[in-house]
Amino acid sequence: MFAQPLHVLNELVFRSAALTVDLSRRVVLMGQAEVKLTPTQYELLRVLVLHAGRVVTHHHLVREVWGPEAVRATPCLRVHISQLRQKLEPNPVEPRYLLTEPGVGYRLRAGDAETMPRRLIQR
Repeated sequence: MFAQPLHVLNELVFRSAALTVDLSRRVVLMGQAEVKLTPTQYELLRVLVLHAGRVVTHHHLVREVWGPEAVRATPCLRVHISQLRQKLEPNPVEPRYLLTEPGVGYRLRAGDAETMPRRLIQR
């Protein structure tokens, strides 16, 4: 049996209920359907996936997505999170995946329950 190439061994896939995010392929699925995201929406989701189950502050998200100079982008962040919810949540008014931590930031739910371990899976 031949060894798999390193890039195949290091693929990272996040799964939580119907949501799947394949970071190595830049693919987002809800169930079996691919979800098309803008580059900014994908980058926000990528940062949240890397910190799944933990609160990510507004400041950290803004810095990661728009750079260190974009300190006043919080209103823009809220708009993009809202758009992500429209695409990913069964009911965007009552989010299951992209949770708001009032006054702090956002958290991507890791798993079906409120468990905190990251669900990044090495394939």
